[in-house]
Amino acid sequence: MTKSTRSGDKIFQENTYLCEKFKLVIMMKYLFPFIAVLALFACSSNPEGELPSALARVNVKCEVFGYSIEDIGKVASAKSKSRGISLAAGNLTKLNFTVFDENGKVVYSEYQTSSSENFGKITSDLRLGNYTLVAVARNGMADGQFNIKSPTEAASTINRIFDTFCATQSVSITSDNEHNVTMDLDRAVCLFTLRQTKAIPDTVKSIKFYFNTQHTVKELPDFNPTTKVALGNYQISREASLVNHEPQDLNFYAFLPANSTTVNIKVEALDESGNVVISHDFNNVTMQICQRTIASGDMFSGSFGASFTVNTDWLPDVIIPF
Repeated sequence: MTKSTRSGDKIFQENTYLCEKFKLVIMMKYLFPFIAVLALFACSSNPEGELPSALARVNVKCEVFGYSIEDIGKVASAKSKSRGISLAAGNLTKLNFTVFDENGKVVYSEYQTSSSENFGKITSDLRLGNYTLVAVARNGMADGQFNIKSPTEAASTINRIFDTFCATQSVSITSDNEHNVTMDLDRAVCLFTLRQTKAIPDTVKSIKFYFNTQHTVKELPDFNPTTKVALGNYQISREASLVNHEPQDLNFYAFLPANSTTVNIKVEALDESGNVVISHDFNNVTMQICQRTIASGDMFSGSFGASFTVNTDWLPDVIIPF
């Protein structure tokens, strides 16, 4: 081997060494930081690889919208439109509140009574996203809640209907800033009032209502908190004990399967043993959500005529003389 050949081999080896060293420098400069980032994610406390979502504080205030309240016996009835009436001022005593995420999953729920601190006000921490809030409130002291299954379906846990208000509202949480939401609840029921204009005989101890007597299903159906209609037809009854025998209003609330429909109503006066003293049928009575229909007259006069009036604030009263 000549001297020139050995010299060329040496130069080649030196060049090869420099190339390998240059590659190593490049790897250290660019590849190692990338590996470090991968290692950081591998050691993350989030095993599913999801970036943690920020939480936002959401404050919800539930109010009765569209009605100022005055007492008619024990019934809250609206006489003029206004905004921002608290649940307590509206004579409401129970509140069910539920939050659904965009997949329909319940992410928060709360039940309050009028004895709860801050009745009608709810605070919850929600992740960023889109939600539907559902609130259902009612009056009455009897125990029993609404099981809110979805924004379009809620079920009462007792087989009795009270003055009921509800609302659904969509909310988008786009930052971790505090969000304040006001929900305006609208009335979801109709009201039938028996207005007895003269004294009631002492032998009568209670008045019993039968609502929707043209239907045989006696189980209270679910109702839609968004549209406020019952999810099916049904028959329901309620017996009201008399506190006194003076002229008075006796009230019966009901959900309707449409905003307006006709129903058959039977009213019985019962003695102490539950025997019927006298009864009267009101057939094909037009009822409407948020409307009170009044049957007015003397049930015990022997001639029981009928005249109806309508109230729209509660929508105007519909009166049926009898």
